[in-house]
Amino acid sequence: MTRFRQLPLLLAVTVAAAFPAASDAQQPDSAVTDTMFLRARRLVADGNGAAGRALADSLLAAATPGTLRYAEALFWRASVAATAAAAERDYRMLSIEYPLSPRAEDALLRLAQLELARGDRALALKHLERLTLEHPASAARARASYWRSRVLFEDGNVPRACAALADARTHVALGDVELRNQVEFQSRRCLGVDTTVVAEAPRPATPVPTTVVPPVTAPVTPPATMTPARTPATVPAPPRAAASLPFTVQVAAFPGRMQADQFRDRLVERGIEARTVGAGQVFRVRVGRYATRAAANTVAQDLRARKIAGDAFVTEAEAQ
Repeated sequence: MTRFRQLPLLLAVTVAAAFPAASDAQQPDSAVTDTMFLRARRLVADGNGAAGRALADSLLAAATPGTLRYAEALFWRASVAATAAAAERDYRMLSIEYPLSPRAEDALLRLAQLELARGDRALALKHLERLTLEHPASAARARASYWRSRVLFEDGNVPRACAALADARTHVALGDVELRNQVEFQSRRCLGVDTTVVAEAPRPATPVPTTVVPPVTAPVTPPATMTPARTPATVPAPPRAAASLPFTVQVAAFPGRMQADQFRDRLVERGIEARTVGAGQVFRVRVGRYATRAAANTVAQDLRARKIAGDAFVTEAEAQ
């Protein structure tokens, strides 16, 4: 009993050691943070999942939102999450809110793995393509391109699959023998396949925003002919008492105001109540205000299911 009573104190000491007093703009000491993560992961592996996740939660609580330190702790919490849904929530937030974090590319790769596990190849492919486009120098690029090829082979798109394999072969590390062997094995399927006219990944005409989410390209009924039943009734937030509604759904984040406003306008044209918030380096596009997290999550799930915003997630609404 005494041991469990001392747990909060031990966590406080552990967190203080992991995050010594320093500027929040600084990246956390990776060796110290890795040590804390390994401790949390070891607790989970030893069957003490509650203590391991409590340690991860404490690391996150000790960090300041908006800093690289917070992104690092968010990644660790996702890594020891009790459920796939909890891990997905943190990985999504990390990939959208912290695109400059060294962990953003790993988050995209793990999101793709989660989608593959549940059988959603289309969404997995979007995450893998985002990794390739937004993090071209990433150490994970070769693995992302390899898995892109696997998905594209399953979809019957052999030329693009072979182009992805060629990209993986170009970027695979010399020491990664296992991945290199996997790439070479799959490359046997590309003998005689012409990939010279195949783009590595879909590229829009305009520069790709650092934090772009899957664009609104899925076939939908035009707004003019859309029946009331197809318009999500839960999306518009009541105009009155909006300040008392603490949750919202974030669907995208961009480095420029113009890009955010363009995405917002496309949502508004489809009858979705959307707004642009933020200033400085990040502009976020959010949908509605809701009294409960469950209500906001229903809207987020609807937006993802309809391919309107593949990375939609629930967050706290900004003050008015």
